[in-house]
Amino acid sequence: MPYREIDATALGVLLRSSRELAVLDLRPAQEFGNGAPLHGANVPAAELSSRVRELVPNRHTPIALLDADGGLIAQSASELLELGYTNVQGLAGGLNGNERLPVVPIRIAGPRVISGEVERSFRTPVTTAGELAALRRNGASVIVLDTRSVAEYEREHIPGSFPTPGGEILPRFNALVDSPETHVIVTCAGRSRAVLGAQSLILAGVVNPVSTLDFGTLGWVDAGYPLNHGPEQPLQAIRSVDLDFARQALASFAESVPAIDADELQTWLADASRTTYALDVRLPEDYERAHLPGSVSAPAGQLGISLGKWVAVQGGRLVLIDADPGVRALTVGRWFARIGWEVSILKHDFVN
Repeated sequence: MPYREIDATALGVLLRSSRELAVLDLRPAQEFGNGAPLHGANVPAAELSSRVRELVPNRHTPIALLDADGGLIAQSASELLELGYTNVQGLAGGLNGNERLPVVPIRIAGPRVISGEVERSFRTPVTTAGELAALRRNGASVIVLDTRSVAEYEREHIPGSFPTPGGEILPRFNALVDSPETHVIVTCAGRSRAVLGAQSLILAGVVNPVSTLDFGTLGWVDAGYPLNHGPEQPLQAIRSVDLDFARQALASFAESVPAIDADELQTWLADASRTTYALDVRLPEDYERAHLPGSVSAPAGQLGISLGKWVAVQGGRLVLIDADPGVRALTVGRWFARIGWEVSILKHDFVN
């Protein structure tokens, strides 16, 4: 069965349907980043065959292909059909040939989808680079927590900052911040991860003043301050007392994301009528040591801003897998639930 060309109106019908749909943007990553009007999952055409099985696990899920001018659609559709996908559409003329694309919220998060919603809703406090430098000069009690991955932190970071990758910020908070008077400033490369990290701390009820660093390391450099390189501070180990603190802090919204067990997950994965993503939100090294069958490594801090790296099917189910008590899964899961995803958490004992 050949693929079907559709226009912007037909695409709008698909997007407004309650059925599952995978929107795959075939443009190179740089073009996608410069302008993604539909916020579909970015799968550059050269990577399509190697990534699509994980992104769209059910071969009967409807797929809509987008590119700049329609030139990549035919070959990409042919590849999908050869792989056994049965319902493939392509936007005729590409994005450039459709000035009036349907305005429909798409939940495959580009970096600003969740953080923008959070910032608008909660007005997360902001500290500028100059203000941070002044606090340090004046001897104020201040700590900078970097929510990027450890690799990004070690490549370059604000001097004196500590690595707390995304979903790790709350379980490691208590070990790093020993005074309720300390001003906690959360940073990343720009804004997205810092906003999610800072607001997670605020909503968890930490008593410290918490803010984001305006435009993160980019804002720091633009203000004329240097970055450090290398592993200046280690990733703090999580103690049982830290988990108790995090569990108590999250108790107020623990019911916002339902929990399932491993047997229910396997039932969902075997259900051909729905798409289920089993996403292990622990650090990659934890996943490598032990993980559940059918799951993939999707660290919470990266998942919160790059869902499209792992998920392409709107209307699919997200199962966030974490070690007990599920602090990382709950921290990021509540944000996905907020923008309309069907999300559950699975807490598992990976030691015994």
